[in-house]
Amino acid sequence: MKGNRQAAAVLLGVLLALPHTGVQSIAAVQSPVLYEAVEDEDEEEGVITEVTTTVDDNKTIVVERVLRQDGTEDVNETVTEELESGTIVTEKLESTNVNASLVITRTYDTNDAIMNTNAVVYIGVSSLNNDSCVTRKIPESFIEFLKEANIKNVELCAGQPAVTGVKGNGKPKMLVKVIVPKTGGISVKKVTIPKESISSAVKDGRKLVVKIASKDPLKSYTVTMPQSEMAKVSGGISVAVKTGKVPEMASGMKSKVQSILSANGIKEEDTYTVSIDTVSIAGDKTKTGTGIKVTTPVLFTSVKPGSSVYIYHYNNSTGRLEEIANSRKNITGSGMAAFEGYIGRDYVVTSKELKGKNVVTLLGGSDISFNKLAVKKGSSIKINTSLATGLVKKTGLKAAVPYGSQAAVIKYKSSDSKIAGVSKDGVVKAKSKGKAVITVQVKLAGGKVKTVSKNITVK
Repeated sequence: MKGNRQAAAVLLGVLLALPHTGVQSIAAVQSPVLYEAVEDEDEEEGVITEVTTTVDDNKTIVVERVLRQDGTEDVNETVTEELESGTIVTEKLESTNVNASLVITRTYDTNDAIMNTNAVVYIGVSSLNNDSCVTRKIPESFIEFLKEANIKNVELCAGQPAVTGVKGNGKPKMLVKVIVPKTGGISVKKVTIPKESISSAVKDGRKLVVKIASKDPLKSYTVTMPQSEMAKVSGGISVAVKTGKVPEMASGMKSKVQSILSANGIKEEDTYTVSIDTVSIAGDKTKTGTGIKVTTPVLFTSVKPGSSVYIYHYNNSTGRLEEIANSRKNITGSGMAAFEGYIGRDYVVTSKELKGKNVVTLLGGSDISFNKLAVKKGSSIKINTSLATGLVKKTGLKAAVPYGSQAAVIKYKSSDSKIAGVSKDGVVKAKSKGKAVITVQVKLAGGKVKTVSKNITVK
């Protein structure tokens, strides 16, 4: 079968022009062989098509250039490469309508059976358009090309030119926005930010935001990387954000989540899941725990814009749902909710707060203990306060905190400071004989409080 696909590519390049009137030339030279055919203007549509085919050893390149009366242009380049193990066919489509390119790569075995298909839209990478605008719309020609290839899912790559193009715009974030037409049912399955784009964003000192704005709201989402998280990526990063329903989860995970929801009286239609996966790419040495803030559509209708949803991380080791920092999130007017997550984790979003033995809350996971309850006059007791992962001790609830964290204010109080006083750091000083009640309060935003009181005896 080897060579058949290459021969077909040559024949295709020639036949693309031969059926039309006005074929001006067909020329051939020795290795590489060049076949060139130019079609005259179509009187009805005012379209000029030029096809060039080049054959060089095991590689055939067919370039089809379409010129329209309005000045727009599309270029489709098909490269067919014959290898010992099979054939690789790469098609690249560019348009003057957008600073982007669509690349579809298919790998065939020696029997011409398709082994793999991959489609990538490179934003900010085009030989026909160097526009540096923030928002780019995937043109209909790309969508039609994907439909003809029977491809529903594409990857989006935010190239360095797209990131560099939004530098110096005075905004608090570097936004790359891509509009996906509803026609064709195309979805962006993952977002890739190559090493060069990460480096460019790090040098700029702002967070990088890639927004997929699909005309189908359920296929829209946003990926945000703050500076602290980009610093953990030594190469590039490829992120796949997947939303779904609980019944679609893996069997072991599904049964445990369903049990927790049932115990809380929550119907499955009032929950949905979000998975943040990363796919390894060349040069990528992303550190474990790299954060990705995601904004996804809310997949249930029991709550309305302005209402709240609650986010929990599913712990694969314990089978429990763990409350994340700032777990309560408001639904935007467009029906979206955002949260700070981490790659490689699964999240469950519910319409109300959860409780129970298989639910770990931030305050429930925080521990307050006294090393002893009786002390001699003049001695001290240390109160040990261990905050749950995601909580950071601060003097105010609105204080700045690291990514994926929430401020917690800890206060200590003595019922009788003449007997036992307590410092702001939780050190109890025994002053005189008697008894006093020492109270520890951990407070979170939204009014959540954990209080522990102990009787202290001073001898």
